[in-house]
Amino acid sequence: MNFYKILAATAAVCAMTGTAQAQDSQLYANVGAEYFFADADDDDFNAGTLLARLGYNLTENFAIEGQAAFGIIDDEFEGVDFGVDTSFGGFIVAKMPAGDKVNIFGRAGYHFTEISADAGSISVGVDTDGFALGAGLEYMLNDSSAIRADYTYYDMNGDVEGEDIDGNASGVSLAYVFKF
Repeated sequence: MNFYKILAATAAVCAMTGTAQAQDSQLYANVGAEYFFADADDDDFNAGTLLARLGYNLTENFAIEGQAAFGIIDDEFEGVDFGVDTSFGGFIVAKMPAGDKVNIFGRAGYHFTEISADAGSISVGVDTDGFALGAGLEYMLNDSSAIRADYTYYDMNGDVEGEDIDGNASGVSLAYVFKF
């Protein structure tokens, strides 16, 4: 069974369990920055991205969210610039209140990330994908806005000119949340 079928089935189950709370469901958006610490086949690099998320609360405790990130800071090593060009992902999010203004959450999903290495006129792009798991905190500023901090682990598998790449990355992000 592929990932999309699993994601669709999980979203359907979450939606059915939250039918009684459907009137409380709401759309939310995040805008912020994520800093990546990547390790792929003995090559390490750090990169910064501009991050945007769009989510929908299925119930009080479950949401689905899409994520898009675009590289803004590359890392340089021995004359080669390494960086994240784009990253897209989809996640199931489980939330739990930890007080009046704080929510704790965990999320699991799948991502597609394009990484590039540039040295002068030579450029190599690597398309990676894999599962992603994360956790974080959300602090409510008022009823419609919050500050969110989270950590996400990205499994990164790809292919460069027929050679398999096996790696991973950790992302630490800080974002402003607006609830519609």
